[in-house]
Amino acid sequence: MKLSNKSTRQPKDVYDKFTGDFAFNKTTVPVKLAQVGSSLVSRSQAKRILARFEQFKTVQLDFSGVEWVGQAFADEIFRVYKNAHPDVQIEVVNANEDIGKMIQGGSFGLLIGIIISLAAAKALGNTASREIAQVKKRVMSAAARAKTSKATKARWAKFRAEKRKKAKAA
Repeated sequence: MKLSNKSTRQPKDVYDKFTGDFAFNKTTVPVKLAQVGSSLVSRSQAKRILARFEQFKTVQLDFSGVEWVGQAFADEIFRVYKNAHPDVQIEVVNANEDIGKMIQGGSFGLLIGIIISLAAAKALGNTASREIAQVKKRVMSAAARAKTSKATKARWAKFRAEKRKKAKAA
């Protein structure tokens, strides 16, 4: 690591980048550091990246230097983790088109696509002032769950009866 004595960077600039509400609640994670071999494909690789994300309100994933990610990797971060931790906002920066397509495969694909677009616009100097609305979670009613459960039980009972019938005939 090299430190320059002639840097024009001010401590306030650094603090402003990673703080909000007088607390360090933002972080940037270079995804390339988790890369073993040529690509990021597994859920376990995603879980290593996700360690301690819940300590922050905003996490920026920097995909610079990463050419491709697998479906399981993207699903673990952008669907499974996001559903388990809805209060953590995940921003994507420096993602290429292939990574964007893989991220959009999840249920939060549209939201992530908007975040990618906003991050790109911001990087180009266009400030995006509108907040992104949260994706509404679809929840089944108790009656719908009961109806689905009853139908599933009936289907399995029919399947088991046919299996017993075939076993007796043999």
